[in-house]
Amino acid sequence: MKALRDWSLTVLVILGAAAVWPTIFVLLGLLAGGDANATCRDNRHEAEEWDGSDDLVEARSTLVPLSEVCRWDDGYTLDIVPGWVNPVVGAYVASFSLATAGAITGAVRSRPHRSDA
Repeated sequence: MKALRDWSLTVLVILGAAAVWPTIFVLLGLLAGGDANATCRDNRHEAEEWDGSDDLVEARSTLVPLSEVCRWDDGYTLDIVPGWVNPVVGAYVASFSLATAGAITGAVRSRPHRSDA
């Protein structure tokens, strides 16, 4: 069981380190107080030739699943969050959960048993 615990702890350290940089960028984005309208307009302009004449009707964000959907009055809809982000986040959460469970299981099973005799 020591091997399971050691392996799980190694995975936890790697996954924890990998989580640092996205967290920093998210926090910097929140601190900057990003304007959803400006973000939607910039991304639409990059996605297609657009003259900017249509009005933004809605900018909606959700955390689960990660999404930032912009909708204009001409019917055009754009999700700013790339399609690969949610599967990667799901795989990360599953890996982190399994590694945590493995570390806890390994630690509990490697503890010496006390006898009442």
